[in-house]
Amino acid sequence: MKVTFFAAVSACLMVLATAGCSTPSAPSEPSLTPTSMKAQAMNQGQLCDTLAAFFADELRVVDLQTQPLRARDTVISPGGICDVAQGGERVGRWESLHTMTRPDPTEGVPGYKEIAGGENPVFFYDRRDDGFGVRFATRFGEWNARLFVYTVDIRTADGLLDIDDENMHKCAEFIVELTRKLAAMPL
Repeated sequence: MKVTFFAAVSACLMVLATAGCSTPSAPSEPSLTPTSMKAQAMNQGQLCDTLAAFFADELRVVDLQTQPLRARDTVISPGGICDVAQGGERVGRWESLHTMTRPDPTEGVPGYKEIAGGENPVFFYDRRDDGFGVRFATRFGEWNARLFVYTVDIRTADGLLDIDDENMHKCAEFIVELTRKLAAMPL
């Protein structure tokens, strides 16, 4: 019985590698090509909710409120911006801009250092010493994005927020993934 199962799986994998594998009773999924992967348009409210979820779930920040700078139902087209606050104090910010003419996601601000290379580099600017927290910047397609984390006295479920290596990695992953989603949106 085990041999039959493994033989069937092996046969299916071989067929999948050359021609695809599907069962007659289930319709096949449409292929996901870059042109068919366009996402639905995102609005300011969804952007703010995504930012708040990241702060709450990944950085474990508690008692968050979102502060969109445009109406929540405004579709993000030329750009999006949102603040997250804790007790009335801003603890984070997202800024994104669709632009073909400004390819530098840091907007020329000195002090950014590349922390993740590859196809979509992430830049990091450490301003904790002067009370401005940390900043991350990236570019994906024609979208620039910046993530600000103001690190002074931010309460988390585990105490005060510390932007250690693990949290830096989470921030870098978040900015790249959200910027990819924006780049996949129809304009």
